[in-house]
Amino acid sequence: MPCADRMWHRLGVLWEQRAKMAAKSHSSQRSGTLAPVSAVVALCAVLAGCSSTALDGGTVESSAYAAPSNVLTVCSGYGCIIEDKLTFADEVPAELEKIMEPGRESAAAERAALRQAIAYMERQAQKSLRYQTDVEFSYQRHRGIRGQMDCVDESRNTIAYLKYLHARGLLRHHKPIKRFAERGLMFDGRYPHKSARMRDNQGVDWAVDSWKTPNGGLPEVFLLSTWYKLRNGAEHYQN
Repeated sequence: MPCADRMWHRLGVLWEQRAKMAAKSHSSQRSGTLAPVSAVVALCAVLAGCSSTALDGGTVESSAYAAPSNVLTVCSGYGCIIEDKLTFADEVPAELEKIMEPGRESAAAERAALRQAIAYMERQAQKSLRYQTDVEFSYQRHRGIRGQMDCVDESRNTIAYLKYLHARGLLRHHKPIKRFAERGLMFDGRYPHKSARMRDNQGVDWAVDSWKTPNGGLPEVFLLSTWYKLRNGAEHYQN
């Protein structure tokens, strides 16, 4: 049975047991709530689509992976179990300036340019570090492989790229947020998922999500309020 199917089966068993307990004794419902819910949370942490889940509503600290220096940490292997130190080639800063130049006009133009810049930085990271091409999503057969990235890896890497751009004055209408966003708790019917985020000069938050594309593909950029409402399917994780 694929990992995702086993996960849903086990969650279903937990909830079925919870329903039977509630039917037997309404009086014990209050005292009996914590254990099943705790079991579900624990199971989610182990079997979630992304390798780690803080379940904290988008307050996961990523600053260690987002220092605006010349040396960046690139995560892979799922859950950032593999870390590589990256120094971009000499031509990269000048090329990023060209890519981001159209973004001077407006916040919308900057978001469009940013997608191109992140894709370029991913390709340059792969070229420098010489890892396998990351495929889309988080297929379980790729767990533990250098260069393969789940949403934890993607979020931390994207935050690092955003801070790199911001530190060099190439983000004029947005600022990166050092804590990545999270959605999905399993028992709300959604797989846990994470994304880098940034805030525009009007105070509106945006998700910058590279998870659905192979390495060097254009990341998705959503209003964060829209991103929170989305969901992932089992097909994004199965082997």
